[in-house]
Formats: sequence, structure tokens, C-alpha cells
Amino acid sequence: MTSHKKMPGEVQKGLWFSIEIEHEEIVVFISMAALTDRFNASPEKGSQLAAYKRNQKIIDAVALRQFNAGFPRPIKLETADF
Repeated sequence: MTSHKKMPGEVQKGLWFSIEIEHEEIVVFISMAALTDRFNASPEKGSQLAAYKRNQKIIDAVALRQFNAGFPRPIKLETADF
């Protein structure tokens, strides 16, 4: 098993969205790897958003769990979080 660590200056691909928690907007990022590995997104345009919409309840729940655990903002979700 190999692990890919983000190098300084490397742009990570994924999807930015926000959720509302107690009347506050929380910004969240889910990586392309998480969307493809766990939610069957493809590299095609629009696939990441469609995968998020199909799985919004679980993705938002994981983001909420990280927020409540005190993770730094913005909340960043990776494959291992699911």
C-alpha cells in the first residue's frame, strides 16, 4: 500500500462545499480520491458533484463529526475518513 502525501505547492483536486451547523456556514473539501474510491465518481466533468449529491447525507455526517471533534477549518475529507 502506498501513501500519497501532498507536496508543498501541489494542487489537490476535489470538491468544495459548505454545510450549516448551528447557523454557521462551515466550509468543507472532499478529495477527488475520496469521491472516486468511496463514491464511484469518475474524472468526467460533473461526476464529482453528482457523487456528492447521491451521498450527501454520509459525507455531511463525516464533516460534522470532524467539526465536532475540533478538526481545523476548512474541514478536509480524504478516502480514509470513510
